[in-house]
Amino acid sequence: MRVQVLSRRLLGRVDVMVGLKRGIIVPPNFKVERTIEQVVSILSQDVIGGPKNYDPELYNKMREELIHVLPETQEELPKRRMMDSYDAAIIPLGSNPVLRDRQKPGSASPFSIVTALVDKIDFKGKIHSDSDIRMSGHVTWVGKSSAESTLYLEQKRDGEWTKVTEARFVLVARDPLNRGSAFINPLEAVTEEEKVLFNKGEENKIRRFQMSQDSLFRVPPTVAEMEIIHDIFIRTVDHKAMSFKARVKPVNTVWMEDAKLKNLIICQLEYRNRFNKIFGGFIMRQAFELAWANTHVYGHCRPYIVHVDDIWFRKPVEVGSMLYFNSQICYTSEQFVQTRVSAEVWDPKSGEMSVTNVFQFTFELRDQNPAQIIPKTYHEAMMYLTGRRHFVHSIAE
Repeated sequence: MRVQVLSRRLLGRVDVMVGLKRGIIVPPNFKVERTIEQVVSILSQDVIGGPKNYDPELYNKMREELIHVLPETQEELPKRRMMDSYDAAIIPLGSNPVLRDRQKPGSASPFSIVTALVDKIDFKGKIHSDSDIRMSGHVTWVGKSSAESTLYLEQKRDGEWTKVTEARFVLVARDPLNRGSAFINPLEAVTEEEKVLFNKGEENKIRRFQMSQDSLFRVPPTVAEMEIIHDIFIRTVDHKAMSFKARVKPVNTVWMEDAKLKNLIICQLEYRNRFNKIFGGFIMRQAFELAWANTHVYGHCRPYIVHVDDIWFRKPVEVGSMLYFNSQICYTSEQFVQTRVSAEVWDPKSGEMSVTNVFQFTFELRDQNPAQIIPKTYHEAMMYLTGRRHFVHSIAE
């Protein structure tokens, strides 16, 4: 209820899709018979192929032999239906106690499929560690070389599979050596349900483009956002000193500069993916754990993840890299905390840092409301407004 009230206050209204509900399409009579371990094994051996050990030269040689298989135009490829891409697997947390104790969440293809971004991850309910998880999903939108894929995680509640997490990814097809884009099969939307999913995917693409154009790195804040920042400035300036430099922190607030947590990891071989780069899921996990810890320290109670969005994979991370994570509490509203994490690769030769990923996490503190975060400098104010934008988007989903 509090989320709904907050949504109306920040947005004025929340758009709700009427009629057909967006979701994934399950083919009739589909039986989930494989575990996630079997799916990964098949993907590694029969689809991606390549040497089993870390051998970049041999891997590149084998991938280079596949370049001639790539189509020159998208028209050469047959159209696909959404159900053609549907797959599901079981994560046997309940039926395999060993896996539960570990607490782990044909011919080679010429395509190198890489994750461009995680558009969103919504957490709908509590995930129990003693119950199997069913993972399912399929492609919901396709462009020339990119595709949106929607994924569900479900657990049984009273004998029925119940959705606990929904995620949306955008993946890009590249050539075998990951040097340029590659065409993929066009998607044919036939049924009304398929058309709704495809149109929503097109809307998501337009929304992402508009958000990039409205970025505070490109354009100034809106009038309403300027008023927010000016109001914070008026509340924190020392009126007795009559100086713009003298600042006073209001009661039950925290300066943004005092709400950071950092970490650095060395990217070992064991964290690589099938293309000999550092696995994006590993980077996401490190970022999430740092954000969760920072939010826990800030709020003085356990935080619960509500939403993850706008995770851009700007460049691959090489094996052996030093990956620097910087977590920042950037916005608060009632019981919610918006936490930003940036991941940067440090070049030991030049001493320079280059951003590889930026993460936005929305947490909820259920025991108490946190102190209000307050920006002091202009760049902190821009980070504050960006965090607010992501938070508004997360509660509107």
